[in-house]
Amino acid sequence: MECAAATIASIELSNSIHRLLTKVTLNLESFSNAPETLERLRSELWAIEKLHISSDFFDRRPKRNTYSARKDPKSALLQLAKELAAELQDLKDGLPSTKTSGHLAPHHGRLLIKLDKSKLSERINKIADYREYWARLLDVSQSPVSVKDFLQWLSPPDFFSRHETLLQSAASSSSSWVLESNVLKEWVGSPGKTLWCTGRPLPSTNSHGSWHRKIGPMVGVLT
Repeated sequence: MECAAATIASIELSNSIHRLLTKVTLNLESFSNAPETLERLRSELWAIEKLHISSDFFDRRPKRNTYSARKDPKSALLQLAKELAAELQDLKDGLPSTKTSGHLAPHHGRLLIKLDKSKLSERINKIADYREYWARLLDVSQSPVSVKDFLQWLSPPDFFSRHETLLQSAASSSSSWVLESNVLKEWVGSPGKTLWCTGRPLPSTNSHGSWHRKIGPMVGVLT
């Protein structure tokens, strides 16, 4: 019964994201300014649509005792999709209505909306971040080789000894640095969850005895 309920919830969420994407894309046709900004938003929405189609939210395998729902990669992906759905809903709700605002186009006789480019750009940046990390989570969750790494990412690190040892070891034994994403920590709702990946070190700050580097170009999750 619990498995059936989870599957139904996944289907409803998937359909909800699809409807929101459709409505947002249709509303974009009413904007009369910011063509480059709108084109970028269209690109992000199309990329999200591809992820939406390729995402497998339906894990029908029997749950093993060693996997809790919190540590199931598919559950983490589903949670991120819920946050994305909420973000898209906010975007849709924030778009001006063509029935109440705008002005008539000279020749086409339809309402055109003047868009706040700065606000939309900020929203697009956030959606782009969701899209990028959704893709990364999708890659990890569907790769059997990476499941162990993904579960390790969900485990809080030791900020005093083990955490520093991992950073120093990776930095000295590899041509790439180990990066830690603060953004993903915020998304998953726990300051102790991190994603390890390869990339170029960026400006960082020291917190709790460990270096928290802003995320750079992501190549994959380290083993």
